[in-house]
Amino acid sequence: MRIKAKLLFVLVVMMICFYQMSSVAMGAGATIEGTKTIREGETFKLDIIIPESGQYGLEGTFDFDASKVTLTKVTSLRKGWKVETNNRAIVAYDDALSNPTAKNTRLISATFKVKSGVSAGEVISISLNGLTVSDGVTEKQYGSIKHSLTVARPLSTDNYIKSLTVSNGGTISPKFDGKILKYRLTDVEYDVASLKIEVVLSDDKAKYNISGNKLVVGENKVSINVVAENGSKRTYTILVNRKQDPNYVPSSECKLKGIDVSGGQLSPTFNENITNYVVYMPLEESGKLFEINGSAKDNKAKGVTGDKIVSLKEGSNTLKVVCTAEDGTKKEYTVIAYVMPKYSGKLPIMGNNSENEVPVSTLKPTTTPEPEETNSPVTTDKPAQEDGKGENKEYETEKSDNKREEIRFSLWVTILFVMLGMVAGILIGVLLVTKKYKNKSQT
Repeated sequence: MRIKAKLLFVLVVMMICFYQMSSVAMGAGATIEGTKTIREGETFKLDIIIPESGQYGLEGTFDFDASKVTLTKVTSLRKGWKVETNNRAIVAYDDALSNPTAKNTRLISATFKVKSGVSAGEVISISLNGLTVSDGVTEKQYGSIKHSLTVARPLSTDNYIKSLTVSNGGTISPKFDGKILKYRLTDVEYDVASLKIEVVLSDDKAKYNISGNKLVVGENKVSINVVAENGSKRTYTILVNRKQDPNYVPSSECKLKGIDVSGGQLSPTFNENITNYVVYMPLEESGKLFEINGSAKDNKAKGVTGDKIVSLKEGSNTLKVVCTAEDGTKKEYTVIAYVMPKYSGKLPIMGNNSENEVPVSTLKPTTTPEPEETNSPVTTDKPAQEDGKGENKEYETEKSDNKREEIRFSLWVTILFVMLGMVAGILIGVLLVTKKYKNKSQT
């Protein structure tokens, strides 16, 4: 009896040990992967990895300290799988039974958030208990899997500069203070191509860089960009003027490279050496705004001053555009916006010597005014008569002279053709007589 009892005791102990070893093996198979360090208020993810292939479902329950973290969501990482949650319990499954797990499949992802007030150095433990997978016929238990995280100190938000000096420039104004962001440096000489800036940060975990420190002649903006450990940024700026080269000779180029008008078209076509232009406008533009502007040929020019007329009037409207060179030299271009008069059956007479008229040699209308209806007929082969003037008589005389020239030319052409015909007839007659004479001689 004692032997039987001993054997029975040994058998029970062996079964218990085998069961424990089996549970430990299964528990070690599935894993939780994720970050090991976290900070107060941050969000993190943990992925569940299943080693078995051919599985179509999973279930388990998360366990964690709710005073430290909250579970915000659980999502599937495998195509075709769905996830359902009930508080901390989760069920994941292949809805169409078409995409079972492979070996070491990263199957689901759980998102947590660290609560406020969790102290640095604390350890957060998260477990997935009762983890079971199924291939649709057989269930396999993994028991409990666990992941631990340590709460790290918060990242520094300090992005201030403690001290700032410029060793090759003038004086910074106002006196440097880490809370003041904008400064002005007294003018530097031409031979100062960049500032030698020395920066000491308030927090040695922050970083900084300097931009805009290749100085050009004139105004410059140099920026010191500070980035705190947590990524927050702060920018300090220094405005500085670099003096001109003492040997520099400013440009006197004051020509335009183009003139822009708000309507119509320049005549003649723009040329930098031509300073007078005209733009023909229809009568309908009378009373409207008209503007001109230009662009300097030299990009170092001080500027271009345009002109405008708020309300165009019929006839000449004079506008000017002025280009000022780098050295102050100026060049003026004149544009006359000429609004055509109302058409009343006769062409407008332009080109007299009055101050506001446009030379007739430059008249090239861009639009043809529409004639208004009149009670008297208008012909296109002769100009309209003006009372008390002999223009129509001169026109008729010129037309009569042209007609006589045409008749004289036609008469000479007719005589020439008649003479040519007579010569041709004589030649043909001579040839026939000669041929007949030869025939008689032969017979």
